[in-house]
Amino acid sequence: MMITILLAAGTFLNAPDTARHPIDIKLERCLSHSNATMPRAECYSTAYTSWEKDIDVSGKKLLAKAGEKEKASLVATQMAWEKDRDARFQQIADRYNKMRGTGYIPARVKLRMEILRERALQLEKELKTGTIPASVP
Repeated sequence: MMITILLAAGTFLNAPDTARHPIDIKLERCLSHSNATMPRAECYSTAYTSWEKDIDVSGKKLLAKAGEKEKASLVATQMAWEKDRDARFQQIADRYNKMRGTGYIPARVKLRMEILRERALQLEKELKTGTIPASVP
């Protein structure tokens, strides 16, 4: 009995800090059924849209919790992130616009999606911890 308790405690203590996100789970399911190029691109595109909505929802929740001074910081931080996002999107476009073939389409959409995923998870973490971002990472 003691061994079972110790094994369970070890599993709990070594578990990852966060559970898998529902958007990631949906994406994995979609990709597992999509072996062709364009269906995979559609999977990433759907996840992209979901992460975009998640950013919007989390941002609004953070603003609702923030005081006046914090709201200004949140708005400035989000604007700076959007500028950085746009620059990163342009780098992706510059790289992939020169390539031929449909195989690059999912890669391009995936890279853009990952940028949004990163921001969405950051905002969700800030919501959970109650911290207002001081700057863009």
